Amino acid sequence: MSEADTAAPPKEAANPPKKLLKSAAVKSRLGDISSQTLWRYNRDPELEFPKPIYICGVRYWDAAEIEAFIERQASA
Repeated sequence: MSEADTAAPPKEAANPPKKLLKSAAVKSRLGDISSQTLWRYNRDPELEFPKPIYICGVRYWDAAEIEAFIERQASA
């Protein structure tokens, strides 16, 4: 048997990949809000809306952060 045959399987990543949502999915998840409303949410510091990340000029939001935002709004 070679070392490759007896090697332990790779461990799971310590940080699993995040599920990212584009703006259309975020707007839909928030009740089909408009692009203007999403823009306002991004600029209102009192809302503590999650900040997007940009990949090749496209905005993405962490799905877990959006869900946490919805929960905070529901309990407010």
